[in-house]
Amino acid sequence: MKTKASKIILAVCIVVVLVIAAVILLIVFKGNSKEDNADSISYVDGLFIIDYDDLREVAGSNDYIFVGQVISEGKTEDDEELPLPVTEFKIRVEENIKGELITDEDITIYKSGGISDETGMLTLYEDDCMPEAGNRYVFYAFAQPDGTLLLSGPVSNVLIGSADTQGANASDDYSENQEYLAALDAYENEIESDIVEPLTCEYDVEVYDKG
Repeated sequence: MKTKASKIILAVCIVVVLVIAAVILLIVFKGNSKEDNADSISYVDGLFIIDYDDLREVAGSNDYIFVGQVISEGKTEDDEELPLPVTEFKIRVEENIKGELITDEDITIYKSGGISDETGMLTLYEDDCMPEAGNRYVFYAFAQPDGTLLLSGPVSNVLIGSADTQGANASDDYSENQEYLAALDAYENEIESDIVEPLTCEYDVEVYDKG
């Protein structure tokens, strides 16, 4: 009887060990799969109400245009109401072009795009790219009804400096940068939208409460 009981206990232990091993392998596989998928990009065709090929129209539709440096990337969350996940970033505004955001503190901004929990792939609008920490961009941002700032669309963040240099901060002097000059020109000649309602974000100097 003891021998039979011992065999049963041994069999149960083996099953438990196999189950634990299977669970560990599954977790590792999913982790690696998501990591591998992060190198792949899934592009989504956007049905936009503005013409992103005309920077003047983009400037006229966005509430804020500014030059800023990406301090860090935060969490990404899937949104049931949007076709893309939304990723959080910390930005330091260096120069305001349209609107006036605070420049003495980092602000939080959200980007349409990121690694989807569902697919594990980087998901973006066509012709769009994700901001990278340490780089400097011209940002075109929409204020949202809740006071947050959203980057959405193919030219919502435009790298200052070419991608094959030492990053956007290879030089602090961007005054002759073509993307920067294009943003200035677009704002000066903006085509105001009669569809998008202008809004003010929580980091606007007129409403920002440091307390």
